[in-house]
Amino acid sequence: MNRVLESTTLGGSEALRHLLLYLADHTVLYPGQPAREKEIALGVFSRPADFEPRTDSVVRVHAGRLRSKLAEYYLREGAADRVVLEIPKGAYLLVPYYREPAVREHAVAPAQGDAPPVRLGKSWVFSAKLAAGIGVVVAAAAVSYYIGRYWAAPLPAPENKAVQTFWKAFFTPADAPLIVFGNPRFVGSDFEGMRYFRESDDVRAAVIDTFTSVGELAGVFEITRLLSSLGHSPILRRAQLLTWDDAADRNLVIVGSPTSIRALRDQPFLQEFRFQDRAVEPRPRAGAIVNNHPGLGEEPIYFGPDTRPHAFDYAVVARLPGLRASRWTLVLAGITSYGTQAAAEMVCRDRLVEELLAKLGSAGGTPPKFFESLIRVKVSGGVPMQSEVLITRIRK
Repeated sequence: MNRVLESTTLGGSEALRHLLLYLADHTVLYPGQPAREKEIALGVFSRPADFEPRTDSVVRVHAGRLRSKLAEYYLREGAADRVVLEIPKGAYLLVPYYREPAVREHAVAPAQGDAPPVRLGKSWVFSAKLAAGIGVVVAAAAVSYYIGRYWAAPLPAPENKAVQTFWKAFFTPADAPLIVFGNPRFVGSDFEGMRYFRESDDVRAAVIDTFTSVGELAGVFEITRLLSSLGHSPILRRAQLLTWDDAADRNLVIVGSPTSIRALRDQPFLQEFRFQDRAVEPRPRAGAIVNNHPGLGEEPIYFGPDTRPHAFDYAVVARLPGLRASRWTLVLAGITSYGTQAAAEMVCRDRLVEELLAKLGSAGGTPPKFFESLIRVKVSGGVPMQSEVLITRIRK
């Protein structure tokens, strides 16, 4: 997704980028269910509540443009991409699938009596001409196949015991964990520019709360895949829809800074680290994570990136007490969305979990009950590439 969003093919249209992000978000939350035209009109193009699809074709026009741009991207910049994102005609749905590699011209000769090998050559299986020739029935079957293959197929359970041990506390017989993902409030328009909502200056009626950044989306997807492989189905809730009762009654996985979640803003989850707003001096626009109790060789403040493209970020991975006794909270939050994505990957991938546990002094054993860790992540081409645990603090 990052590669497509940062490509020159889509670089000239913020509207198409926002539409692609909206469809991706919808696909993760509602696998296999197309988005409705009116929902897209309100959520992406800021149309009024009385939007009428019969007289306003904004969604259909932009969906057609995005479909063409995706095809163009995978024929040029993304020609080597293994995973392809496609919007089938007739549905507002993002379908990911693995592109079959072309068979080389010099294939192995078949054995005596065998049928000759099928050669794909340079043709793309899902080109527009081929799809039109095959017809609607086969196209519908292909969409169903890829949805089932990518989203519905269960993942194999992780073999690494560290991952299972790390997550074991979040599973109770009666309750599924609740994943809360960042959902900041904006004002403005995606055409004319948006900014964060300010309590002192803006009216609540002008708030746009339908956007989630790519890092939060990727983090939620990573965690959901892992928990599904462990036999658990988490509940998803975007930050602006979370209530105190929801948060208090379940084990929480917070993807994004808890300070951006209204229902939890006054709850002191973190004790060792604190997120500093991007508008605060001495380095506005950068954002920072404050180290409340710096030790020898540690910085008191870890500033985030303030220029683009981002080359690094900082994030916090923390396992903490829940809002009520016997409950747990896991905070995965970066200064930018890249750090949030890296934090989620840190607790979902075997090698990274082992590295985290080693830093916590529990390699091969049971991790400490509560802890806070600071990680630094390298970013390349809009993708978190390498994470390093800088500081670990064990809490009682």
